[in-house]
Parts: sequence; C-alpha cells; structure tokens
Amino acid sequence: MSSQVGCPVGCRFCASGLGGLDRNLTAGQIVEQVHHLQAQPGADRVTNIVFMG
Repeated sequence: MSSQVGCPVGCRFCASGLGGLDRNLTAGQIVEQVHHLQAQPGADRVTNIVFMG
C-alpha cells in the first residue's frame, strides 16, 4: 500500500524519489487502495498489507 506520492529519501536505485516527496495520501485514499484490490478478480480477501512510502 502506498502512503505517499513521491519519496523524500532519493535512493540512487529507485525511481520513486526522483521528483522528491509530493504529499502524503489521505486515510481515505489509502483505504481506497484496499477496496480497489478487493475488487480484482481472484482477490477473495486481503490477508496482509505492507505499507510503503
């Protein structure tokens, strides 16, 4: 699950930080990611969530 748009770290091996940190996602936007995942074919239920920046 993403919790941010962009990344403040700027690791050389990762493209996510190229533009820096834009903003944090709202709680509603994070929950919407779960709803979107559950709507996918074959996704009966979510059992684990990993948060990433």
